[in-house]
Amino acid sequence: MIKKSMLILCIILSCFIIIKLTIPYFLPKEKEEEIITIVEDKPDSVISIHYPKTHIEELDRKIESDIVKQYMSFSKEYGNSDYLMDRDELNIDYQYYKTKNNYISIALTIYIDSYKLQHPTWSMITYHFDGNKNEKLQLSSFFSMEEMTKLKNKLKNTLLEQYSDCILVENLNQLFNDDFSNYPYFSFDQDNFYFYFPEEKLASDYHEMITIPIPHSELSVNIPLVFPKEEKTISISKQSPIAIDPTKPVVALTFDDGPSRYTEEILETLKKHEVCATFFVLGNKVEDYKEVLKKSIEYQNELGNHSYNHKWLSRLPINSLKEQIEKTQQILQETLSYQPKYLRPTYGSVNDRIRKNTELKIVLWNVDTKDWKIKNIDRIVEKATTDIEDGDIILMHDIFERSAKALEKIIPILKEQGFQFVTISELEEVKKIRGYIDVDN
Repeated sequence: MIKKSMLILCIILSCFIIIKLTIPYFLPKEKEEEIITIVEDKPDSVISIHYPKTHIEELDRKIESDIVKQYMSFSKEYGNSDYLMDRDELNIDYQYYKTKNNYISIALTIYIDSYKLQHPTWSMITYHFDGNKNEKLQLSSFFSMEEMTKLKNKLKNTLLEQYSDCILVENLNQLFNDDFSNYPYFSFDQDNFYFYFPEEKLASDYHEMITIPIPHSELSVNIPLVFPKEEKTISISKQSPIAIDPTKPVVALTFDDGPSRYTEEILETLKKHEVCATFFVLGNKVEDYKEVLKKSIEYQNELGNHSYNHKWLSRLPINSLKEQIEKTQQILQETLSYQPKYLRPTYGSVNDRIRKNTELKIVLWNVDTKDWKIKNIDRIVEKATTDIEDGDIILMHDIFERSAKALEKIIPILKEQGFQFVTISELEEVKKIRGYIDVDN
């Protein structure tokens, strides 16, 4: 009887050990946040949407529902012009911050420009969430009533000082006389709380979102917001460059609108086939994908500037145009010590205002795979490999899984056709060398 009991106990212990050892392989890993990008270049409208996916089900469902509503509302009200220059624009950008102890702040900015409107319009949607308790947060969750009074006075005085020429005092007084504890238009990051005021509610002849930052040091917060330590610039060590023969045909692969969750797969495919490409990145994604961008540089790929959040550059006023370009240059320098030399204007639209207000070289393309619209991998491959000529620049996007899968087929086909793969800088260098030598001899 004792032997039987011992045998049963050994079996139970063995099963427990096996389960203990194997269960980590079967439990789903915690998913990391990612940025979703949707870009559409339609005959009657251009649409660029960026928003975070947190993998908190309730929060993601709410964000995606609001994005769909904005998209449908825009599609219903705008985007019905027959003229290219009358195309309407929807741009949704994000500010996203998550503390080390799992408090989340997300602010979506909705920008609409249309020839039906006298001025572009701005609106906000914000989300504040306690990821530990799966609870929504309000302004009153962060500040006591006493602190709320101080906050209101600080905001009111700042608005009157900075926007004295356009602020509507009656509207301002009404805003702060109402219950401000539920005011939704705010967000936070490691440095500040940000308070947003739609211009039509507070100001006259002011046509942008009013944003007031207040440093954490000036506020007393109820919730213990634990901020990560500020990281230093990432150290990057590059691989040896791939030799290019300037006497043989070359082609340049370029990717727009990233980085994304698919960029790393694309990088590994490029590395496996020993080729390089140029990635025209959006500045608003650099911080979230800095490790991927670091790898891109290490693998000898090139980064280009594709604006900060994909607004239609050729229609922006000069100050906004410069900000879109310079903000991306700045964040790449601060994060990766990298300065792009090339600019790819959004939607391939370029004019003299862009040319005169940037020192970056403008790069378009002459082979469009239309991978943003075509969902069939083989058709994307066909467009990227048919009638390709020496010196062609191929346009793809690293925000689609289908593009990553198509690349696996594109590279071997073009290699079989005799092409070498170059970055935009290398393409320029090849053209210079060919100007000095007779490639036919």
